[in-house]
Amino acid sequence: MLLFGCADNNFDSYQQLKFLLSGNEKIIITPEAINKLPYASAFLTVDNRPRIFVVLAFADNNRLSWISSDRGMIVTEYGRITRTLKLENDLDYFSGTMNDPLSQSSIATGARFSFNAEWAKDRRSGRSMHSVFRQLADEDLDINGTIIVASLYEETVQSKKDGQTWKNYYWLDRKSGLVRKTIQKLGPDNSTIEMVFTKPYAS
Repeated sequence: MLLFGCADNNFDSYQQLKFLLSGNEKIIITPEAINKLPYASAFLTVDNRPRIFVVLAFADNNRLSWISSDRGMIVTEYGRITRTLKLENDLDYFSGTMNDPLSQSSIATGARFSFNAEWAKDRRSGRSMHSVFRQLADEDLDINGTIIVASLYEETVQSKKDGQTWKNYYWLDRKSGLVRKTIQKLGPDNSTIEMVFTKPYAS
């Protein structure tokens, strides 16, 4: 496993990481334990399942791969989920056809995005989607014991194939411009994922 973090990998940190990723539901992951880890991390909730802890396994510019204790994987780009592994219907392919508004530190209401996607159970009918953003009221997020003032954006996504629509939400840290929390639906009739970035990746 190749891990990226803000500090050097030492034995104690590695042992602590193994402990946190052991999958033991009785383990309480405290803010102190997260802060001590030199790795970027996040909490992940899929639909109504128990929350799990994930860490950054690989970073390729803005493409970040997060892994869980069962070797499941979530890939994000600017906070947007662009690939999954070990879900009921994985997002197998994602390609933006224009610059993602999430790559900016703030998003203008009315900003648009278009992309193509395919899922494990729907390979032959890859879909073209387009979306539009609007800004909602700012919110304070309590992440790992720290209050973060975040700008909340709502993204309405529509599938061009059948007109199905759904909404995604992104909380951007007003200081750093990074997505610190997101709730996203992976596609029509698919899972909803909540990610809270407890320690964002610092490139």
